[in-house]
Amino acid sequence: KVPRFMSEFGMQSMPDLSTLKKVLPDSAMNFNSTLFYNHQKYPKGFQTLDYYLNEYLVIPDNVEDYIYASQVLQAYALTTAIEAQRRAMPYCMGSLVWQLNDCWPVTSWSLIDYDLKEKISYFEVTEAYKPLIISVEEKEESYHVYIINDGQSSYLVDLKVEIRDFYGKIILEKKVTTKIEKETSKSYISISKKSLIGIDLSTIYMYSRISDSKKTGK
Repeated sequence: KVPRFMSEFGMQSMPDLSTLKKVLPDSAMNFNSTLFYNHQKYPKGFQTLDYYLNEYLVIPDNVEDYIYASQVLQAYALTTAIEAQRRAMPYCMGSLVWQLNDCWPVTSWSLIDYDLKEKISYFEVTEAYKPLIISVEEKEESYHVYIINDGQSSYLVDLKVEIRDFYGKIILEKKVTTKIEKETSKSYISISKKSLIGIDLSTIYMYSRISDSKKTGK
C-alpha cells in the first residue's frame, strides 16, 4: 500500500531468545505454554505470522528457529514496504515505521526488543532508509531497477545489473552510466522476463550495484 504519506505500518516478530529466557522458564518455552502466549498481546499475532511465514519462508517447529524466521520475515516485510513507498516519490513523500522499541518483553512490531537487542529488521531498515539506494520492482513483464536519491546532491554513477546462477556464472548483464538527480526516484535498467524464459528462476538471482559514484553538485 502506497499512500501520499504512510503514517504507520509494521510487521511483528519475536524478541531475542536471551530476552525471552529472562522472563520465561524453560518449561514455558514452547507453543503449548499459556505463559508463552501471554507475551503476545495481539490476538491474531501468531496466526498472522504463520500465514506469512508459510507464504514466504517456512513455519519452524521450535521456538528458537521461529524467533529467527519471524525476524527475517519482519525485515523482508518492512524493507519491501519502505522501498515501494520510496520508489513512488513524489506521490509518496514520507513513511513512519511502527515501532522502534518495546516497554515489555513481548512479540511485537518493534525493531529493538525490551532488552535493547536489535532485531534483524533494525539493520535492514537502516539500509533501506539510506539517502541513495537501489530498489527492484517486479512488474508483469519486466524487472525494473530503480535508483532512489533522497539527498540534496546529484551523482554520476555506474549502475551494473547481473543475473547470476548460484555457481557465479553470469547469465545476463546490463550496465549504464547516468546522472542521478537529487530528490528523484527513477528506473534506469529493465530486464524483460522474456529474456529469462527457459531458465529455472529458483537457480538464479539478481545482483545490482552502484560504483564510481561522484557528486556533481547541489
